[in-house]
Amino acid sequence: MTRNKDLNSNQEICILNIKNNKLKHLVSGGEWDGVGLTDDNKIKYYMSQEELNKLIMKYGGPKTIPIEKVGTKLFVRFSSPSISPDGSKIVYSATLYRNQADEGDPIRLWLASSIWMIDLKDDSLKRIYSDQEVSNGSAIGHVTWSSDGKRLVFYRYRGSNGSNGRLDCLDLKSIKVKTIVPVTEENYTNISPHSLPNNNISFISVSKQGSPENAKQYIVNLKTGSIKDNEIKFNKRSIIMWNFTDLH
Repeated sequence: MTRNKDLNSNQEICILNIKNNKLKHLVSGGEWDGVGLTDDNKIKYYMSQEELNKLIMKYGGPKTIPIEKVGTKLFVRFSSPSISPDGSKIVYSATLYRNQADEGDPIRLWLASSIWMIDLKDDSLKRIYSDQEVSNGSAIGHVTWSSDGKRLVFYRYRGSNGSNGRLDCLDLKSIKVKTIVPVTEENYTNISPHSLPNNNISFISVSKQGSPENAKQYIVNLKTGSIKDNEIKFNKRSIIMWNFTDLH
């Protein structure tokens, strides 16, 4: 589970033992002061350029920015954790944000975005993939496992509101990535990937001119690459399942 200590940051990932109702802490995000003003309106830097560089590198950023452009706050946001089919590992994305950016800045609010894995055998943590497109405005959203546990499917978006996103697939053996659902006019925002049996992935797609109210649900097969409609009806009405768990 992901727990927020406040609205924007200080997230942590924990495991809840349902037998004794105890939480086990696995990893924390963080919040840092950037640039501010003193009482006499002088610029004050709360971290050095070297400290900023190390922070961006930690979360997989391909390049740093001048300390003057860091904003007043830096913080990390996690995606919802996803557990492997065998229950031994957890993956999630972590994105390092600044709270403000100049208009037209090609590097947006996020400075680094990456996928991390926790091995539940020893609680070890490692970064397994970094988004090298982040300097061009890309960030990583939700990550899910393939049913065979060999691949990860994740949402990579460019819009500041989470729009303009494609689905990519990371092979855990080769650490190579390929796009399985590209961005098109009809499939402009492809979100909410969920693992299904036989290496199928359910996802929701919104057209460029559309809205969540007229979104469509699809299934993509990771082996064949085929995409098919997945219309779901309840009480004779078509519905979109934004969040669900497949018991298999």
